[in-house]
Amino acid sequence: MLNFSKKLKPTEWLPRINAPVFVKPTEDFANSPDAIGHFPGTGYQVSINISDAVTHNTAILGILRIGKGYLSIELVERMIAEGIKVTCLDLTDQYSTLLADFVDLGYQDAVNQALSDAAKGRLVNQGKDEGGSIHNFNEGVTTAISAFLAPETQQSILVFNPAAFRVSKQTTNAYQNQAAFTDLTPCEITAIFSNAALKACQELGMVDSARACLIYEEAHT
Repeated sequence: MLNFSKKLKPTEWLPRINAPVFVKPTEDFANSPDAIGHFPGTGYQVSINISDAVTHNTAILGILRIGKGYLSIELVERMIAEGIKVTCLDLTDQYSTLLADFVDLGYQDAVNQALSDAAKGRLVNQGKDEGGSIHNFNEGVTTAISAFLAPETQQSILVFNPAAFRVSKQTTNAYQNQAAFTDLTPCEITAIFSNAALKACQELGMVDSARACLIYEEAHT
């Protein structure tokens, strides 16, 4: 049931026996810059507190081609307008295109190059947990995200495709300076970015409103 105090109120969906039933007439929707949508056939707007959407976590779910991506872009633009820094982990590469007006290409390219350099190589170590490029890449991501989230950094958004980085990890102990390696999956690389963002925010300390948002496009994968 619609409650025009901008909240939804639960109500029973079956009428009592012999109770009159009234059909609510449809209304034209009057566009409002504060709304992100409305209930079809009504003038009831759907609004959102963008800080709460970040601090309390938000999932956008729906069938194919229903508009999830464009709603996400709308929310990202509102975050940027509120001074919330955004890191997108995007397997589809659509964010870098749809948010091109907000991406500082020079800054983005420099960060991408630094991380690509850190991901190179298959360093052999006697102990398998220390081999590969995973540690250099992890350090590079931590440095990049910490610098991006620093208050003095002017840039508002970074976009990464976790599948674009080839990061190695050693899977066997070394024998005669040789070992087996494998590449990290996009999920494992996503975890590195997530941990770096959490660490950076913890080091900056607690705040009352949202400061940084981490977006997972195609999160179900």
